[in-house]
Amino acid sequence: MKRTMIAGGVVVLLLSLVLGRSYVKTAWHEVKDTVKNSVSIDFELKRARQMIKDLQPEIERNLRLIAQEEVEVAKLERRSSSAEEQLAKERTNILRLKGDLESGSEAFVYAGRSYTAKEVKADLSARFEQFKTQEATAVALGKILAARQQGLEAAREKLDKMLDARRQLEVDVENLEARLTMVE
Repeated sequence: MKRTMIAGGVVVLLLSLVLGRSYVKTAWHEVKDTVKNSVSIDFELKRARQMIKDLQPEIERNLRLIAQEEVEVAKLERRSSSAEEQLAKERTNILRLKGDLESGSEAFVYAGRSYTAKEVKADLSARFEQFKTQEATAVALGKILAARQQGLEAAREKLDKMLDARRQLEVDVENLEARLTMVE
């Protein structure tokens, strides 16, 4: 086989010098087909079965990765949802305090306790600063969640391609087995 390849290479080189590119291309394909056809069906069958075996650990690893990523995405979704609910609650409280201050009153009662306008204003200012921090955290969490979801989708697509490749190899094995049976 090695001698055939070397001889084929020499022939291709000589042909390219003498006859030109199209002849060389045709000759190269002919040599490649000859080498491919000289490989036994039994060898091709063993090779395809080995490729299926080699693909299985990668499929299993990808399945574990997908499962882990789904758990992480679900956790992030719960955290993001909780953060959004908390923000909505804080927004409502801030707007209520702002509205109370705009009423012009000097004393306020919340949860049975009295507060001055100055205390309410200080509380409103602190709450607003905390709200901005929580909002930035929620935005960052949303970006992380989107990236993780995108990674999960990419892993699912990769798994689908691996499964398709395995199915194709299984079909190839069946075809090779049928050819081997015909030859026998």
